[in-house]
Amino acid sequence: MTGQRSDARRNYQRILAVAEAEVAAHGAEASQEQIARTAGVGSATVRRHFPTRRALLEAVFQERIEGLCERAHRLSAAEDGRTALLEWLHAFVLYAVSARGFAHVLSYEPPPKNPPRTAVAAESKRPRLPCSSGPFTTRRSNRTSPFTTC
Repeated sequence: MTGQRSDARRNYQRILAVAEAEVAAHGAEASQEQIARTAGVGSATVRRHFPTRRALLEAVFQERIEGLCERAHRLSAAEDGRTALLEWLHAFVLYAVSARGFAHVLSYEPPPKNPPRTAVAAESKRPRLPCSSGPFTTRRSNRTSPFTTC
C-alpha cells in the first residue's frame, strides 16, 4: 500500500471494512457490486484494489485473522486467564460462523490445462510423506496412526 495516494489508501480501507461486514452477513458469496455501492466507490475501484473475488476474500480473511491474533495477544495479559480464553473463543466462534464459504473459495484451484490421463498418473504427482517415522508413529510397533493420510 505504500506509494499510493491518500485517497486510494482510504478507499482500500473503506472497501475492506465494508467487505468484512458483507462477508460476515452473506459469507463468501458477498456481492462485489454491493460492496462497491456501500463503500461509496465504483465497482472498477474495487476491482483495481482486488482484481478477483479470491483476492478480496484473502484480504478479508487476513484482516480477520490478524484481528483474532491481536485480540489473543491483548487477552494474554489479562489477570483472569479463564475469562480471557472464553472471550477469545467466543470471538473465534463468531469468526468461524461468519467465514462460511471461505475454505471452498480460497482452496479452489482451476483444473489443469493438461489433466493426467489416468488416476495412477495423478496419484504419482502427489507428494508422499514417510509414514514409518514422525509424530504419528506409535513407538511400540512402528505402525502409523489411522489419522495419517499416507
